[in-house]
Amino acid sequence: MNAIAKVPLLTDDDVKTLTQAGIIPEGTPKSQIAVFGKICAERGLSAFSKEIHLVGYGGKYSVIVGINGFRKIASESGQHAGTDDVKFDVHPDGKFYTAAQLKAEKKLPQSATCTVWRIVSGQRVPFTHTVVFQE
Repeated sequence: MNAIAKVPLLTDDDVKTLTQAGIIPEGTPKSQIAVFGKICAERGLSAFSKEIHLVGYGGKYSVIVGINGFRKIASESGQHAGTDDVKFDVHPDGKFYTAAQLKAEKKLPQSATCTVWRIVSGQRVPFTHTVVFQE
């Protein structure tokens, strides 16, 4: 089964529900919603499961794959070998905050670092990336 057959295109009722739920921005042009629906179908991702989102920025729109979408894609690849917990505000000495620590201290993180493991040539290999929230 190909990806397009996995997720049907969005119906008018779907669009109404997703707009009311805040997943599709209010006032989004129908042509942009059609593009979003096609991308959902091509990628086999569901806006209802918050795997993919349509976000508006000053009259322009971006399709953003959410964490659940990336998890689905990784799982279906057969190469996903685990994901470490996110580390917030990693310092050069290796110290960092956990989400629970930040919540307890009522702090917002400045950065988040995550490692995803993938099977490459039979080996479990880490791929680490840091996001700076100011960006």
